[in-house]
Amino acid sequence: MPRQINDTQQFTDKLVKFIPTEIIGAYTVLASTLNFDMVEATPVPDSTQNQLIQVVFAVLLLLTPVYLWKISNVRHRMQLLISTISFAVWVYLLGGPFVVWNLYDATVAPVFVVLWALIPPLFVNAESVAA
Repeated sequence: MPRQINDTQQFTDKLVKFIPTEIIGAYTVLASTLNFDMVEATPVPDSTQNQLIQVVFAVLLLLTPVYLWKISNVRHRMQLLISTISFAVWVYLLGGPFVVWNLYDATVAPVFVVLWALIPPLFVNAESVAA
């Protein structure tokens, strides 16, 4: 399925295309490998793990638009921006570096993700991403 959005797509198709599933999957695997607890809302005691989860997040955040551009052939900047923000929003749901930075709130996280997932597909169409 091509990742580029267009005017003929339904809401759910746009929603799926804004979520960089491969990058989120990579983050989840790497966070698990680092034994970074994605359930507890406290930083892990090992400072190396705290540093590595921040590096993993930063690298994957920067890699998201590059990956989508080179591998998925997404050419519209607005779609690249929304997908990159979507990665950060999904990581917020999992905690990760946001726990280390004391920015994580387990009550706010699912609300934030649901609202973010619903809003961009409603307002972004192929014309606005082509600009």
